[in-house]
Amino acid sequence: YAAAEDFKQAAAGLLAVRLSNMPGDYLMWFRPEVAQTVHWAGNPEKAVAKHEGQLRLSPRQSFETWTQLVKGTSQPWQTFEVEMALSLRNDVKDFIFQKYREVQQTNRELTEAYDDLETFSYSVSHDLRAPLRTIEAYADIIKENYHDALGEDGLGYLDNIQSSSTRLGQLIAGLLAYTRAGRKNLILNILPVREVIQNEAK
Repeated sequence: YAAAEDFKQAAAGLLAVRLSNMPGDYLMWFRPEVAQTVHWAGNPEKAVAKHEGQLRLSPRQSFETWTQLVKGTSQPWQTFEVEMALSLRNDVKDFIFQKYREVQQTNRELTEAYDDLETFSYSVSHDLRAPLRTIEAYADIIKENYHDALGEDGLGYLDNIQSSSTRLGQLIAGLLAYTRAGRKNLILNILPVREVIQNEAK
């Protein structure tokens, strides 16, 4: 592999096992280059001779040992190394499957907790709205029937009661909407952050 020439000291040999069918899910081991000397019974280039302008196969003229230095490869992977790699893959897959089951259990628990929170929030919101409506109704009655007798201070107090009741009603509605937010699809909007900050600073 010519492109590996630059990093052959770290990865001239590769052993890879696949964890799943997803691209990139592999365990990989690398080995550095180990130059090897290969011994031949003769020079393989001498197996072809030129006779009357034509190349013909002929017995080699010399059977002296011929050596060749092979580069760009690593030591071969032994059978036990391949078996260990496959065993490790199985252990990793078992571990991943175990974590997957734990995540599933956590998701189920979160879903149940979220449902409980929604039920609780709905119940609290409903229980708070009833007395709040009573306060608002009595404030309207007092303001309408005893307007002249209350005076400026009394009317101011009623205004505070009504505004506080309105604000509390908005908080209750917001709480209920928040607990139901997970049930709705997200709606993405562009928010002018600078404008919001400037308005808040005023």
